[in-house]
Amino acid sequence: LPPAKMATTKLVVILATLIGAAFGSVSPFAMPAPPLPKQTAIQAQVLASATTRAAADHSAGMAELMTMLNSSVLTEILTDLDDGTDLQSLSADELLSRLETEMNVAELVHAFGLHSDGN
Repeated sequence: LPPAKMATTKLVVILATLIGAAFGSVSPFAMPAPPLPKQTAIQAQVLASATTRAAADHSAGMAELMTMLNSSVLTEILTDLDDGTDLQSLSADELLSRLETEMNVAELVHAFGLHSDGN
């Protein structure tokens, strides 16, 4: 991967870990999940439950996420992983903006091998 893409990938991994801690693995972003070509009843139920929880927990989770993005621990991690892109010097708002951009265009992957046709 080119250095800029590698740095973005590292940032997404780090921030996804932080989001998992803050939101119990429920995405805080307002974009709805895209429709899935095939979805089991259990998958639909889990998605509906996660969407409801995310809406209820959004404000508190965003406050906690911003605290994490402002933390010296994250700055240290980004400094250790720095490949010349200087992500550690970005503000929490800039990191959040980058994360939102990445999350909104990330490929949705689910149910590998569940169906014989690969869906």
